[in-house]
Amino acid sequence: MRLKFTRLLLPVFLFCALIIQAQAPVNDNCASASPVVISNNGYGLGTFTSAQADLTNATVEPGETFYSTISSAGENKKSVWYSFYLPTARYCTLTLQQPSNLIASNDVGFTVYKTNTCYPNTAEADSALLAAQSVFGHSTNPCLKPGNYLVQVSSNFAADGPIFITLLLDNPSPASYDGTDSDLAYNFGVPPSCQNYVDFATGCQTVFDTTESCHALGPNYLDWTQSVWLTFTTPSYIDWAQVLIGPTAGCCFNNNPGATFAYNLYKGDQLTTPISGLTLIDGPVVDTFVNYGAWFQR
Repeated sequence: MRLKFTRLLLPVFLFCALIIQAQAPVNDNCASASPVVISNNGYGLGTFTSAQADLTNATVEPGETFYSTISSAGENKKSVWYSFYLPTARYCTLTLQQPSNLIASNDVGFTVYKTNTCYPNTAEADSALLAAQSVFGHSTNPCLKPGNYLVQVSSNFAADGPIFITLLLDNPSPASYDGTDSDLAYNFGVPPSCQNYVDFATGCQTVFDTTESCHALGPNYLDWTQSVWLTFTTPSYIDWAQVLIGPTAGCCFNNNPGATFAYNLYKGDQLTTPISGLTLIDGPVVDTFVNYGAWFQR
């Protein structure tokens, strides 16, 4: 008996699945935070707006943490990052916004950290003194100190859409005698023959820009981020004058024994002459208050 086999050619279909990974925003990672550009090398005043970032495909990095109010709101599922730098103190309002109404108000929030190191922690959020918000909204500090800041915008899984932040920057408060203008500088007038003095608080004063910084202080002169201006007029005849600088009664610069300052004495009318045109009579002299009652004298 003979068996006959017939070869059958069967078609074979290969199915290839094309997998496209969703594109995460450019500032998805803390190390790639998008900078908010502030005019005049960071000294500018006004409103400054960040680039938009779409939260739809944002992720959370391994090791990334969230502030307690953000975690409690469930807004720890996605995040994007922004950064900004202040070379001097500013009144600051930071606002989280969206160009449309795609994201519900309570699906997204933000945390501000005073650091430029990833990943920031709770202590650095507390030191920023811009309260974390678990909704679209804003935080304000009338005296935001100079330094580097990171902004973590985070959300739950339902947040799909673009967001951005704005910074409103203005002169801080309180900042006595913070400038050379007639309404800012303290004017002793023509001092009497006896002692004349003025008390004022420091901590929120600024420098206008690098032209007000004293380059003679050395390579770290930009670390001197605040200044005060006081002016006086000498009488027609004068034997000598003495300048005393020190803490007020019962005060020692927030109990900081290392409060360091620099002193310059200029000749000229600061109301009509730029700093570069004033004649330096004395300084720069650097001194440190080591305790209450230690006066600097010239």
